[in-house]
Amino acid sequence: MAENTDYQIYLNSIYPNTTWSISRLSGGVVNFTFRATLVSGSAPYESLIIKHARPYIAAGGPEWAFTTQRQTVEAELLSLWDADGALFPQRNRTTKWRSPHLIRHDQGKESELGLSSSDEEASVLVLADLGSLVNIVEFLTFHATNKENSITNDERDEIAAVVGHAFGIIHSPSTKSIIHATPTCAAKLTHSYTEGVLYQTGIEPIKSRLGSHPDAALLYDRVLGEFKAPKYKYPKCLAMGDFTPGSILMDAPSSTASHSPIIVDWEFARVNGHGINGDIACFLASMRCELLLAQQAGSTSVYEALLGFTAAFCAAYRQTSELICRKQGSDVNMQLLRATFLVHGREMINRAYDTYESSSCVKEMVELGTWYIERAGDSVEDFYDAANWEKLQEERDLLIQSLFIFP
Repeated sequence: MAENTDYQIYLNSIYPNTTWSISRLSGGVVNFTFRATLVSGSAPYESLIIKHARPYIAAGGPEWAFTTQRQTVEAELLSLWDADGALFPQRNRTTKWRSPHLIRHDQGKESELGLSSSDEEASVLVLADLGSLVNIVEFLTFHATNKENSITNDERDEIAAVVGHAFGIIHSPSTKSIIHATPTCAAKLTHSYTEGVLYQTGIEPIKSRLGSHPDAALLYDRVLGEFKAPKYKYPKCLAMGDFTPGSILMDAPSSTASHSPIIVDWEFARVNGHGINGDIACFLASMRCELLLAQQAGSTSVYEALLGFTAAFCAAYRQTSELICRKQGSDVNMQLLRATFLVHGREMINRAYDTYESSSCVKEMVELGTWYIERAGDSVEDFYDAANWEKLQEERDLLIQSLFIFP
């Protein structure tokens, strides 16, 4: 539990004469996250999820400063996706997915909120509890290794398609237009405060993580340039900003579990964000690392489940986004493809060190991530140059290229 914090007092101020059992949930990196279960008294909910933000990333401590305004962003998105929110029709436009229900959002000094005696700024989201959940990799791994309780390949691909279509819609111009139709909403979701965190955790470390590569300085400058001063103007969209396998939750496997995915964690989201060359590039970096781990472990069933899910996700995203890519320097989708290579490679390297550092696949993850940065070239013309284009066909499973349409 966040030190010296009394969630009992906080909850009792909301639901008087109640007592709660508080347990910390695993997986929370950015915030302190807990489940509160009602022990005595009366409240509208038997259990709640509490997301407590302090002015830093929870896993990094005070030296990793990060504004508590991140939860204002998340609260806004959860409200927009909810049943009476402006984006609810978008959530049900093709295939349905679930979103956590926001009960309330409180912010101010911890002492004012009844959390502690500290005058430190805090932001607290109280969410409806969706029960026992697992992330998508855990879900796929379970079903791949428990054949008697396994979902079918078609069921797996349907889940992937729901998520792929969902992100195609999230990144669509229509979603952005709905948000901009309400200026107060657009103002909350238009920001750049996540860029400092990204530079500290995702850009600066690349310099050393490229190691002794002979072109390390060149490749780092390529990554840095894409972040600080990109050569091309990419379309902006609503983007999650930190899309990982942990962003897709499923009911823990059971005979009564729903197979409808839940999309969570919008703290990094912004309406002036990057879609395919941000969210999708990063998510697929994590999935590629998981594929390498499964392959190295000799777990064919897990590898095939992960690859099948990823391929179906990419196909659904491609179908919804309709990004037609032509070999022209002025073609925005060719520029996006190159940018997606750069970000995907960068994030493979970062995931190798930040998430999978104890695995025996780190070297392979870094090498593959480096390949993507190399292939991106210094310009879009370098990227689709005939010799480089031929090398692009060596991409494993043509993962990134499968997101685009080539006439």
